[in-house]
Amino acid sequence: MESLWHTIEELVDAQRRVITAFGLLLFPRGCAGCGKPDEVVCPQCYRQLTQWQQQSIDTRICSSGVVCSCARYQGAVRHMILSWKDKGDWQCDRVFAQSMRSLITHADITTVFNQLPKTITILVVPVPSSHASRRKRGRWHTVVLARAVAQQCRTQGWNAQSVALLSMRLTAAKSLTLSRGTSRSTRLAGRLKLTRKAVRYRNTHGNTPLCVILVDDIITTGATIRACSTQLQEAGFPVFTALSIAMV
Repeated sequence: MESLWHTIEELVDAQRRVITAFGLLLFPRGCAGCGKPDEVVCPQCYRQLTQWQQQSIDTRICSSGVVCSCARYQGAVRHMILSWKDKGDWQCDRVFAQSMRSLITHADITTVFNQLPKTITILVVPVPSSHASRRKRGRWHTVVLARAVAQQCRTQGWNAQSVALLSMRLTAAKSLTLSRGTSRSTRLAGRLKLTRKAVRYRNTHGNTPLCVILVDDIITTGATIRACSTQLQEAGFPVFTALSIAMV
């Protein structure tokens, strides 16, 4: 079943590449980062997605003691992410997926991952978006990143899968993006909940050695990572690290 799923993922990725190629012929566009014609993301802007970043974090939040990103959240990288997540530029999916896969193969990041034995199961968990955000965007955008990370982890010899362990409760609470880090973390903690998949996984694989990698688009104050990690670890899912496209 797992090999079948991998084959399906590869076919979907190939289909998207074909659609993107035809799309550029029929509907010319500009680079999501700089506007250069006929490019989804031009080579110069893509190079900015390979300026690997690490930041220390409390080992009670992530046992590795670091969180990692592909780039700084600035300039062309910022334009690319905003175009992708808020303007429906799904053609950037493949670009960001490739960037996340490359992140794991970077020498400094590989050193972090080498702490994990190959016998451990890695659960790659997309950070949840609010229901309002998902309706507006038409999808859960961080799932694309989580699947890419899981795929690369499998390539490097781990048993890894992308699993949505967390979701966000429906509530009319004030927008999270406008609040300070501490209050944001507190309010997030009250909104996060385990999904049914998480409950089923815990009930059926309770004795399996595992760890979690959280995946988000941007790491800002770290409040989201703290809140997600707390929720998961209280439920018995130890968090190893967090990865993102960009870091403030």
